[in-house]
Amino acid sequence: MAAVIGSRDNYNRDPNKMGKFYISGYGGMPVIPYGNDITSQSYTAFHTTNYWTSINDTAVTANTVRTIYSVSGNAGFLISAWSQMGNSNGMSASVTFVVTIDGVATTLALGASGITGYPAGWLGTPAGIRRGTTLTALNTAVIANDHLGPLGSSSNAVINLGNKVVTYGQGNNSNQGQLLLPTLSWPTTNPLACLRFENSLTITVAADFTTVGLNAVRKGAGCLVRLDT
Repeated sequence: MAAVIGSRDNYNRDPNKMGKFYISGYGGMPVIPYGNDITSQSYTAFHTTNYWTSINDTAVTANTVRTIYSVSGNAGFLISAWSQMGNSNGMSASVTFVVTIDGVATTLALGASGITGYPAGWLGTPAGIRRGTTLTALNTAVIANDHLGPLGSSSNAVINLGNKVVTYGQGNNSNQGQLLLPTLSWPTTNPLACLRFENSLTITVAADFTTVGLNAVRKGAGCLVRLDT
């Protein structure tokens, strides 16, 4: 019998294949639905919804490893994870994740972010992207390749949770581009964008800065995981 080339399924089990990027903490970062509105990492609502599987909002010290999430005896998918935010506008950060799946640890060093506003490091591939300035000027709607439907170009941010349509407008909702995060169905619609584990998963993160400031949400790091059971 001839050998069968390929894996037994189409899941990604290599953390290195996950999307890795930095994003500005204000004006251009990933957003999630919140009620009939949207919220991003720079706001309390982003951290207090039930959207995320786990959030670590303990005090942050530079280059100190923090555990975001750990589970054993379960199989599932890591969809996305994110680090704490930087302290100021115009700073550069260096964020490192360690993802351990089924006992095998992989270090994911994002390197230096370059100068950006309140940077945060992210793992995973968001479902859609909207670059507001050019597309809004052209009054062109963008059809995102995801389950959430069209991302339009009106003057206001509108969410209809019934038909799962999100429209990004001008101003803070799109001026630097917004990334719409996937929901828990993302492993079904695009399994290669996620990380599959069969028995255990641990995610840690460390950054080269101490998170301080009046905005307490900057210290939060979190993840989105879907377990099989």
